[in-house]
Amino acid sequence: MKQLCLLLLLALCLVPRPVAAALPPEADGIASVEERRLLAAIEERKNRFAEKEKALQLKEEKLSSLAIELDRRLEEMQKLRKQIADLLKQKKQAENERIKALSQMYEKMDKAKAAELLGKMDWDLSLAIMSQIKTKIRSKIISQMDPQYALHYTKAYSTLKQD
Repeated sequence: MKQLCLLLLLALCLVPRPVAAALPPEADGIASVEERRLLAAIEERKNRFAEKEKALQLKEEKLSSLAIELDRRLEEMQKLRKQIADLLKQKKQAENERIKALSQMYEKMDKAKAAELLGKMDWDLSLAIMSQIKTKIRSKIISQMDPQYALHYTKAYSTLKQD
């Protein structure tokens, strides 16, 4: 029996103890407080990270909606730009047609009277009308103009031709 008790005691000594049982009793309290402190710190960081992630997600959503709005406005502006370009083209066409009609009217007019009227009107309009008049008739009108105006027109018309 003695031998059996000794054998049991020896067996108990050889079997490893659990980790918690291996620590002294006061170390068990410190380890769990330390663990709780670390767990609390980890939890706090996790919460801050989740808040930052949520804020970032909200910013990304806002940025995405702003990008969509920007694309919509850009598309709208491009449509408006095209409409404006079309309207300007139509306006220019209408102006050219009116100037052509005026030039035909001045071609049929008495050359001295045409020279007098062209000399009194807005310079740009006068130049535009004269540029549409046939060369032969234009030369007759210029010959009837005030010499200074004829010279001024000739210089302007020569640069107009080069452009």
